[in-house]
Amino acid sequence: MKFTIEVPEIEKRPKGVLSPGQAKELTEAIFAKLYDEGLFSEKQACDLAGLTRREFGEVLSRHDSGSLRYSPKNLNIELQQKSQ
Repeated sequence: MKFTIEVPEIEKRPKGVLSPGQAKELTEAIFAKLYDEGLFSEKQACDLAGLTRREFGEVLSRHDSGSLRYSPKNLNIELQQKSQ
């Protein structure tokens, strides 16, 4: 699966078109919403948005979306890493 948002170069950008920073923010908001709605898994959303799991968790927080859903396996991995 591939998801692409194309934004014109800044110097060619007509007034009112998104800047690269705005495009990144929009991309993150889209994937946060799709994840929150259950349409994408955490891995799919992270991969398609080009974010690490931690970065995606921060995106969810900024967009008032649900938090990352931990499976028992992922929770055990997180707890083991913290105890090391």
